[in-house]
Amino acid sequence: MKRFILCGVLSVVFSFHAGTVRADCTDDFKNFVKTSDGCFAIDFIQNTDPAGKPLVIFIHGDGGPIRRSTEAYRENYADQFSLLRNAGFNIAIILRPGHRLPDWSQTSGYPTTKNDNYTGGIIAGISEAMGRLREHYKPSKMVLLGHSGGAMISGIIAGRHPGTADAAVLVAWGCNTREWRQWRIDSKGRRGQWYDSLSAHDFLDGIPKDMRVIAITGADDSNTKPSFAKDCTAQMKSLGLNVDMRVIDGRNHSNMFATSDVTDAVIEASK
Repeated sequence: MKRFILCGVLSVVFSFHAGTVRADCTDDFKNFVKTSDGCFAIDFIQNTDPAGKPLVIFIHGDGGPIRRSTEAYRENYADQFSLLRNAGFNIAIILRPGHRLPDWSQTSGYPTTKNDNYTGGIIAGISEAMGRLREHYKPSKMVLLGHSGGAMISGIIAGRHPGTADAAVLVAWGCNTREWRQWRIDSKGRRGQWYDSLSAHDFLDGIPKDMRVIAITGADDSNTKPSFAKDCTAQMKSLGLNVDMRVIDGRNHSNMFATSDVTDAVIEASK
């Protein structure tokens, strides 16, 4: 019994321990970007010369960007990437810690737990990586596109690290981390509140007034119901922020992301 308890404790310690920064972090702005605390794996999908053109920064959801069974991007993600490329955008996919890209590369130097991880350190790291991408590629605008947990992180970045992005499109945005998580516990039987994670609703007053923010949720989303984003966007409007809330009929948590509604929002935000 003692051995079992010790192993369990060690497994918890290691799951939350920050990984060693990979020695082969090339910092080439196509596959990896170095930060103060680690090395973010990225996938830079280039469509045109990045200088002077809008750059879309994509932050994926809590389930990761790929399907392990196929080692390829989730279908809804791949479909949206194709729509964005057809619209002429360059895309930089920033990999959150604990996940993998299709080439099996990983972000290193940060805690790799996949739950309760909208933490200050990870969010600061993503913001720093975005700043370095901006400095390197010199885009006309940086549009932050987040889905689900990636939208949670994007909303936090908008207010906690103002100026990191020029605009944001938040798809299936829960906004209030604690409220959303409690609803998941009560309605879906999920375990445990997320006390380590930050929440975008605490930083709304830090969002620049000239930053265009578009929140989009599918009317049939059973993971992140539209009311969460509605509540936050209403508060944002009361603060005089440049925000719009859109609910799309017939779309759920996953297939919402693959629609032209998201592409159109990115185009609008990039202008």
